[in-house]
Amino acid sequence: MDSITLTFPKDLNVSLQKSVGDIVYYLDDAGEKHRIGECTDISSRTITCNIEPWRKRPQPNNYIFFGKENIINSSGLVGYYAEVEMENTSTV
Repeated sequence: MDSITLTFPKDLNVSLQKSVGDIVYYLDDAGEKHRIGECTDISSRTITCNIEPWRKRPQPNNYIFFGKENIINSSGLVGYYAEVEMENTSTV
């Protein structure tokens, strides 16, 4: 397996994580989605990913994005639940 390092002019999205299965993709000039590979290292402006040797590499100005594995991030509904009982004792 090869490795590819992508460098960006701005800081990366804080949701991108290494070693949890985040997969990096890109859109080519025709708007087709291509998988780069699993993210293996992150710094403030660079991503390193595994990439199969036969995969097409992204070109400058291609749109880069990532997705999270559904199995890892499937905790169901997230939120708070409260039960309240009220009583009005006012005579007015």
